[in-house]
Amino acid sequence: MVSFRHPKILAAVFCALAFLSCDIINPKEPIPAYVYLDTSFVETDYANQGTNNHRIYDCWITYESNLIGAFSLPAL
Repeated sequence: MVSFRHPKILAAVFCALAFLSCDIINPKEPIPAYVYLDTSFVETDYANQGTNNHRIYDCWITYESNLIGAFSLPAL
């Protein structure tokens, strides 16, 4: 059987570890950013690329070459 000579010190260490470990389990998170996409448009050179009359229903969003997702318009 384990015998503790200083139970007050053991209790203090336990309380300190219990309160300090909250940051490990639930660290502070950055504030999220939102983008609202209402409409989109296509700008073309008619002579080289053709008409800019297209029906765009989805937008593919990337950030630093990472795909965030594909969203139907309008999207938040």
